[in-house]
Amino acid sequence: MDTSVKKRLKKIGIIFGIACLLGGGYAILCMHGIMIPCVFREITGLRCPGCGVTHMSVELMHMHYREAFNANQALFVLLPVFLFFFIKIVARYIRTGSMRLTKAENIICIVLTVGLVGFAVVRNVWGI
Repeated sequence: MDTSVKKRLKKIGIIFGIACLLGGGYAILCMHGIMIPCVFREITGLRCPGCGVTHMSVELMHMHYREAFNANQALFVLLPVFLFFFIKIVARYIRTGSMRLTKAENIICIVLTVGLVGFAVVRNVWGI
């Protein structure tokens, strides 16, 4: 393994470790009822595409899948897609040093973004 791959692996390891520490700390706070409010919802009274992510994450940690789905249906369904993309991009970065998306990946990201914005509109209009 060449030194540039080792450096990228070390960098990813450090970032992953910090993310786990921060995520774990936030998870502990959430389990005690201390959650970050949605600024968009506080200002507008509407639910953004990400509203419910914290509740969904806490419910997933407890393996309460129905409650996790009810917290944010779109992100619950799309979570495997996002995880796949994340793993694929990190693996590409480790191998090549590039996180550049292919044309097909860009199109998929655009479709996912439009879908999430559409979900936000639908959940606010019909109260999902």
